[in-house]
Amino acid sequence: MPEVQWSKGKWNKLKDGGRYKIFQDETTGEHVLEISDIKRKDAGTYLVKATNEHGSSDAPATLIVTDKPEEAEDWMARLKH
Repeated sequence: MPEVQWSKGKWNKLKDGGRYKIFQDETTGEHVLEISDIKRKDAGTYLVKATNEHGSSDAPATLIVTDKPEEAEDWMARLKH
């Protein structure tokens, strides 16, 4: 199994606890970062990095925090293009 590490941006490593819940889903095997009580300051790019004896790979994900449904719909429409 790979070692999985989450960060916000390149340098801010996240740890399990507080508002962050980091776990592996037993049913799907997926590694999950769950943020409770989401705030605007949580918006940004998150990076998940998996490392094992063969090397490492990482993937970014951008989190947008909004309370306006039209902003979310606009973003989803841009993703389809």
